[in-house]
Amino acid sequence: MYRYGFESIAHERLFIQSFRPLPVKAHILLLHGYYDHAGVLSTVIRFWVQQGFHVLTFDLPGHGLSTGERGAVSEFSFYVESIREVVRRHLSSSTLPIYILAHSTGAAAAVDYILNNHEVSQIRKAVLVCPLVRPYRSNAISIWIKPLKVFTKKLKRIIRNNSSDSNFFTFREE
Repeated sequence: MYRYGFESIAHERLFIQSFRPLPVKAHILLLHGYYDHAGVLSTVIRFWVQQGFHVLTFDLPGHGLSTGERGAVSEFSFYVESIREVVRRHLSSSTLPIYILAHSTGAAAAVDYILNNHEVSQIRKAVLVCPLVRPYRSNAISIWIKPLKVFTKKLKRIIRNNSSDSNFFTFREE
């Protein structure tokens, strides 16, 4: 069963999707990375649903169909609050185990959520793919951020063909 909708969480309207097979073995909270959205994870979603897992995912604030300034967040804690609320509203009443599968920014927010929340007892395991802890050469970058902010409001995203899945490239361009 597929359900989707918008919910007000952390000062934004988040686009949430639920993919639930019957019967359900466990829940997977799937979190995307920076400048991405849940739609790019369709292959992962399909795989886990076929294995009998309920996959719950959402677009982080400022990403995908969720509201917020594109690719920006005033406080990283908004990402963590989003996770906390989605889990509370959609998974906390279940007796089934919850697994987190997260990439990049989603993984960094998941780490914060797991380390700093008492209600994570249902989280059995977390798989964190390339957690965004600090960007490459962050010290050098930080020196230039303030002076360059005067001239630039947005950076253009550079998209590389970094997958062997040609269908993904077609999907990404649409």
